Amino acid sequence: DYWASTTANTAAYVTATHARARACNCIVLDRGHNLGGEAIALYASHDSFATTETVLSVTLPTAATGGNIDNDLGVVTEEGAWIKRFPTRAAYGTKFYVGAMGAGLVPNVVGLWVGLAVELNPASMPWSEDASDLSYDAMKSDLAWEGAGPAGVTRSGQLLLKTGDGYEYERLRYHVESIARRRPFWLVYDVEQADRAACAVRPQGHFGLGLGENNWGWRSGAIPWVEHEPLTP
Repeated sequence: DYWASTTANTAAYVTATHARARACNCIVLDRGHNLGGEAIALYASHDSFATTETVLSVTLPTAATGGNIDNDLGVVTEEGAWIKRFPTRAAYGTKFYVGAMGAGLVPNVVGLWVGLAVELNPASMPWSEDASDLSYDAMKSDLAWEGAGPAGVTRSGQLLLKTGDGYEYERLRYHVESIARRRPFWLVYDVEQADRAACAVRPQGHFGLGLGENNWGWRSGAIPWVEHEPLTP
């Protein structure tokens, strides 16, 4: 359910190493972490962490506020995740570091993404980051009064895209293939309102960006998505 260190009130870290240099420009902490107001850092290394370079070092905000994904402190989403984009770095390893949190406290990291974000051309209209599906169990009386159980709301939608030129798909292909395999990804419709970001996955069904008539060699199509594990209100 989450990663936590074993010793309270001490600095903790988790590392990832790669077989080749990998680029990253974005970090996300999933909902449910307890790091609001705490000092965290991200380091990059080319020599198995014998030496490191500081990618970012911030104290996380404690509450959701509207803001740009490039803000110095990042942005806390409406559900409590934290997201920040930074200048692209490439390294053979990355380290996520949390400073000592106080007596009896250990970090709880529910989910951590460090990777390469891609900024798309504006999506075709219509689009809505707040479109959703409602589900609940209900029963009707003889007089057609309806009683409903707890309601669940899951955001969903699709990105209607047309690549800007014949080469843009090559830039997108890694991300498209990751989405196709139902790997969770973070979706920010408007970089100025990153607090509305959603963790999403691909639903069942057909998916792909293809070449077609009158596309002039540019790929187009719809990227369907549904919210992944929405936070229960």
